[in-house]
Amino acid sequence: MFPKHKYEKLYSERDKRILELYKSGLNTMQIEKELGIRNNTIGRVLKRHNIKPQGRQLTPEQLDEIKALHLLGWHTVEIANKLDISDSAVGRNLNRMGVTNRHYGKKLSPQKEAEVLTLYLKGLTTKIIGDMFKVDANTVANIVRRHGFTLRQGGYIPALKFTDFFRTIDTEEKAYYLGMMITDGCVVIQESRSPCIGIMLKKEDKYIIDRFAEILGFESDRVKISNRDEIYFRFHSKEMADDLAKFGVTPTKTFTTYIPTITEHVMPHLIRGCFDGDGSVFVHTTKEGRNSLRVAFYGTHLACEQFQGHLINTLNISKTKVYKQKSHNVSFININRKKDILAFYNYIYKDAKIYLNRKKEEFDNNMDLLEYCNKKTKG
Repeated sequence: MFPKHKYEKLYSERDKRILELYKSGLNTMQIEKELGIRNNTIGRVLKRHNIKPQGRQLTPEQLDEIKALHLLGWHTVEIANKLDISDSAVGRNLNRMGVTNRHYGKKLSPQKEAEVLTLYLKGLTTKIIGDMFKVDANTVANIVRRHGFTLRQGGYIPALKFTDFFRTIDTEEKAYYLGMMITDGCVVIQESRSPCIGIMLKKEDKYIIDRFAEILGFESDRVKISNRDEIYFRFHSKEMADDLAKFGVTPTKTFTTYIPTITEHVMPHLIRGCFDGDGSVFVHTTKEGRNSLRVAFYGTHLACEQFQGHLINTLNISKTKVYKQKSHNVSFININRKKDILAFYNYIYKDAKIYLNRKKEEFDNNMDLLEYCNKKTKG
């Protein structure tokens, strides 16, 4: 008989304590902090006892905060520290919510960070320092905060000049940007300031946010390009946050987004704004090699139902199933019939002055796939 391992008793007591804490309701991260034992060791112990570790269940409010902070340019580590969860949990939940995982820019070494901090304390701005180290101003600001210093007043986000923009939705611009805020915007509640309102798009769509900033009375330098090659714009306004909340744009909108009903003559612009935010148009190729144009819209189950319902009532398009992606907490609908796609195209782009060029071009470049239907409609 082999002799007992000299640490067997110690390991047994450790495992017993891990199991007790886990059964009491603590998750693996909390056990790690309590016992000073590495998370992967705790996982192995639980696995040995046929227990599958359950990740900490986040509330809908916390998931919305993760998405909102991510859209405002926060790094997953910063979000994790704020919510007291692991950065991998942040990444997993962003993935489940269907938020594109972004490539984060280069990290500076501790020595470089010390140089950044020294230059900032000497009075240089985050923009100038960022240019020196080839990072964006946000990265510099995060380094300053991480070392316990408060950013100077000059780094604060200015107040909004036109706070009543979304009070009454009666123009193309208001309807379109409301649609964009419903799908790609966010509102973050902050204890020390008015709510922060933000929107983020791909770099190639900068002209859309530039126009939004211009309408609201901001200078063009308020629109920023992140080191992830994305465009973001943010500002503070309690009044606008209150107005947006009337249309469902709240800090907890991820699971409650809906398509509001507004004045009929501006509804096409709202639908186009929602589509530009969370819709897609693409060419589908069958196994036999046949191509067809497809349109899809993604969102909450309710938003997809309302989006489709409005098109059915207005354009008499065919009703299709509302699908739910298993890997993400998101539903979607498809528009597949040629006559429905053509009707949708004409509806959202008639007399339109603001839209995502790349999506309209995808329609325009593939109109030959709707050619038979187009000729039939004209005839």
